[in-house]
Amino acid sequence: METYQPNTQQKQYKNLLIVAEGSLLSRTYIENIVWAMKPGLEKAKLSYHYEFLGNPERVSIENNLKRVMDANPSDALLHIRPMAAIGYTRSATTNTTPTGMPYASSTSLLRAAYSFELTEVQDKLVWGGRLTTNIPEYPRSIYPVISKKIIAELKENKLLPGIAAAAQ
Repeated sequence: METYQPNTQQKQYKNLLIVAEGSLLSRTYIENIVWAMKPGLEKAKLSYHYEFLGNPERVSIENNLKRVMDANPSDALLHIRPMAAIGYTRSATTNTTPTGMPYASSTSLLRAAYSFELTEVQDKLVWGGRLTTNIPEYPRSIYPVISKKIIAELKENKLLPGIAAAAQ
């Protein structure tokens, strides 16, 4: 996780609306990350609501965002968007068994890149970050690791209630 728009003023949000958009694969990936962020958000005493807005190629993100924002008033909005195509890459390798017999195998990496933008009233950008991952074989155990990096970045940028950067 890398910050491209830092925040330096401590924020005291009580309600956070998290929204995401993208393909079905993006939805699964982001929902797993948001689910893994839950303990960190609860520790900061920040209530949140998550909604997936849909695939921008098939639905109106603006209409869905307005509907979700009207139904879920919040202090801030964290909007997660794909920055690049999400997908798998495969690489073939040749290995050798203990008896010396060669065999071919392949490995898959899930490549994903997302922008995270936290805004306040009237779309004022408070913080922006980029998340790029290359995950081998899409294991579920990676989501807590990714979510801890996101929570740490939010803490460092003074965006979680009552937690200053020095208190990490």
